[in-house]
Amino acid sequence: MEKCEVDYTLRWKQQSEFLTAIFPSYHHKVFTDEGNAQQVSFRTTRFRYKVARLLEPVRPLLVKHANPVFRLGKAIVQGSVTTLEKLRIVR
Repeated sequence: MEKCEVDYTLRWKQQSEFLTAIFPSYHHKVFTDEGNAQQVSFRTTRFRYKVARLLEPVRPLLVKHANPVFRLGKAIVQGSVTTLEKLRIVR
């Protein structure tokens, strides 16, 4: 998905035929900056993205030193979040 978003963003910036109207209050509520000044991602405020953002700082350490534990933990977290979404406990 990220590659598609980056490709779309670059193609949109390179064209000059169309314009975009941005509504700041909506834009800041729905879109988040993923760290790259040229890339804005359509990441909503869903619970799964909040969990991923919370766990992102420990990811490199776990991948490097405990990859099997990381993979198992990732599967458990993603399964739990999916279950909570299907039960409509979280959005």
